Amino acid sequence: MNTNRISRSSTRSNGALPTHRLRRGLQVGVTALGVTATALVLAAPNASAHVQSLSIDSGMGFGSLGAGPYGTGCSYQATAQAEHGNEVYFYDNGTYIGSALAPGSLGPVTITWTPTTAGTHVLVADDGFQSATQTVEVGNGINLGSVCLVLP
Repeated sequence: MNTNRISRSSTRSNGALPTHRLRRGLQVGVTALGVTATALVLAAPNASAHVQSLSIDSGMGFGSLGAGPYGTGCSYQATAQAEHGNEVYFYDNGTYIGSALAPGSLGPVTITWTPTTAGTHVLVADDGFQSATQTVEVGNGINLGSVCLVLP
């Protein structure tokens, strides 16, 4: 029987932990930190600030045969659904027509749009991250106050 066994102590004679225990402790600590950081990233709310959609209210506009509900000189509400308080910029055929701040959660951002030319209009709502597009046909409008008569 071998009586010359080496006694393994949990500390060295100077009170320090053995190197393998110190290394193991660091590995566990770094792993735990990585798991915690990953969990925080995955659990964080989506911080996207995207425009979700764009719609143009036709209001009280009506057209004769072949004319749509949108007419020059008449005003309409352009509404984008957007998130997180970002500013949403609106464009008509590439020309800036206004902007508004989105509410703190998904909600409507509305401006008034008054087309000045007949033809196809591509309206865009853009918050710098994502945009939404709506294409409408605009006829020659006669603004009668609360109603817009649209001619081809």
